[in-house]
Amino acid sequence: MAIDLTGCSSRLEPATIVISIEETHPLVKLGNALPWGALGELVLPDLKATTGKGLWFTGRKLLVRLHLAAYILQKIYDLTDRQALTGMK
Repeated sequence: MAIDLTGCSSRLEPATIVISIEETHPLVKLGNALPWGALGELVLPDLKATTGKGLWFTGRKLLVRLHLAAYILQKIYDLTDRQALTGMK
């Protein structure tokens, strides 16, 4: 394990970040082409079966589209969970 203490003694500075993504970007095109409703219905039985007591409807909400999108990106770019979280390959 590596420990990085960079920034621990620094104050945060306010900033404005603007990201513009064109409609022609391949990931935007893919996201708009995928049948999210059908994909959600495909994974729903499996998601409901993952809780031992069958209480899939309790607790924090699982944003199915977000999780499916993250999974698809991980497969496209061959990323681990950690790499997907940190944006590092």
